[in-house]
Amino acid sequence: MSSSSLTPAELTRLLGDWSAYTGTLSQQVAAAISEVILSAAIPTGARLPSQRSLAETLGVARGTVSDAFDQLALSGLVDLNPGARARVRGSATAARTTARLDSFSDRTNLIDLSSGALPGLDEVTTAFQTLDPDSLRSLVRGDGYEPHGLLALREAIAADLSARGTTTAPDDLLITSGAQQAVWLCAQMLTAAGDVAVMEEPTYRGAIEAFGNLGARLIGVPVTSAGVDVDHLIHLVKRMRPRVVYLQPTAHNPTGVTMSLASRRALVAALQDAETTVIEDTSTADLLFEASAPPTLTRLLHGSTRVLMIGTVSKLWWGGLRVGWIKGERGLLRHLAELRKGIDLSGSPVDQMVASRLIPLSSEARAKRRESLAAGRDALLRALRAELPTWSYFTPSGGTGLWVDTHVDSVRLTRVARDLGVRVVPGPSFSVTSGMRTYVRLPFGGSEETIWSATEALATAFNAVQRNDA
Repeated sequence: MSSSSLTPAELTRLLGDWSAYTGTLSQQVAAAISEVILSAAIPTGARLPSQRSLAETLGVARGTVSDAFDQLALSGLVDLNPGARARVRGSATAARTTARLDSFSDRTNLIDLSSGALPGLDEVTTAFQTLDPDSLRSLVRGDGYEPHGLLALREAIAADLSARGTTTAPDDLLITSGAQQAVWLCAQMLTAAGDVAVMEEPTYRGAIEAFGNLGARLIGVPVTSAGVDVDHLIHLVKRMRPRVVYLQPTAHNPTGVTMSLASRRALVAALQDAETTVIEDTSTADLLFEASAPPTLTRLLHGSTRVLMIGTVSKLWWGGLRVGWIKGERGLLRHLAELRKGIDLSGSPVDQMVASRLIPLSSEARAKRRESLAAGRDALLRALRAELPTWSYFTPSGGTGLWVDTHVDSVRLTRVARDLGVRVVPGPSFSVTSGMRTYVRLPFGGSEETIWSATEALATAFNAVQRNDA
C-alpha cells in the first residue's frame, strides 16, 4: 500500500466482510471504513479510491459509496474536496478520535485489552489522605501557576534519577501533565511538516500521533528481541540526518524488550556528533522486571545538549495522576515551558504535591509492580500455550503487555474478537507505516481469570478468521 494512495483492491482487503455491519448499504460501508481508519490501518493523509472504482469493486451503486463518504466526512474522518479523492484526515479532530483512546471514551461491556493502564497502588490514596491543611493552605496562598512545576516535585524527581545513575538537578526538569503531553511538546518544538523523525517500528501510538499530525516524515527502525536494530538506526542517522530520533530503550512499548548496554554504547557513539535531537522516553522503564536497568541514553550522552528525556509517575503509581516530566538543557526547557503555557499554563499543583510524596517510595512500588506484572505475564504465556500455540512473541523484559504475531490479519481478528466481547488493538496502530498487520498487543495487567477468558475468546476469533481464509 502506498503511503499516499489506496487502490480499490487494497481498501477492500482491509474492509473484510463489510456486509456484517448493521444498517443500510451505505452505513455498512461507512462503518467498515471508519473502523479501519480508527485502527490506524490507513495512514493519515492517505487518499481513498475514487467512488466509482470502489463501488465497482464492492459491487454496489456509486451513490452508496458517495453516501458512505459523506458519513465519514461528517464524522471528521475524511476530507472531501470537489474533483479530488477523499483523504484521511490529519486534523486535531481526527487525532482526538483515534482508536488509541477508545478504551477511555467507550466504556462498553467488553473485556478491554486495548490499554495497558494499571490500577493505582494503595499508596496513592494514602498520599492524598496525608495532605495536611497547613501544606494545602500554603499552596493555595499562591496563584497556582507553576509552568516549570513545583520545586518540591522537581527536587524529588532529580534525587530519584540521580540515585539511579542519571545525574539531574531540579532546574534540569520541566513538569508536564503526563508523558503524552511531554511527547507532544517535544514534537511541537522540534519538528515541522517534512522533517524526518526516526522511531522504532513498532512504537508508542501517542508518539506516532504527535509527530505524524505535524506532517513529519516518519521512518521506522525494526525492533528485535534485543531492542531496536542499532546498525539500521545508525545507518539511517548517517544517511538521512533526521531532525529527531525518538526511542524507548527500556521496557519498550509495545514489545517490552530492553536494549543491551553494548547496543546503547554503540548507538551513543554514533549519535554523539550527529546533528539530531534524541528523545529518550523512559515512561515504562519503572516497569522493568529486573531490579536494575542499563544506564539511560541520557546518562551515556552526558554533556550533549541534543538529548531530551521523558518520564512519568502515571505508569508506576496511577494513570489518574497526570504528572510527567522532561529532562533537558535549560534553554530548551524554557522554550518548552512557553509552548506549554498555550495549552494549560501549568499542571495541577495538588497532583504534583502528591507525586512529590510518592516518588521517595518508588523503589518499593517498582518491586510491587514487578511481582504482579511478572505473574500476569506468566499467566498470559500459559494461556497462549494452551489456547493459541501457533502464535509467536517476544518474552518481554518489562512493560504491561505481550507483542504477539498471530500470523493472520490482525484487523480482521480484532473485529471478530470484538463481536465475541474482547477489545484488542491491532498491530497497524503501533506502526509508523500502518504495517505490522499480523500483530496484536495483549496486556497482562488484569486478573488471571480475565486473561484466560480473553484468550479463549481470541482463540475462537482466530479459528473463525482461519476458516474464512481457507
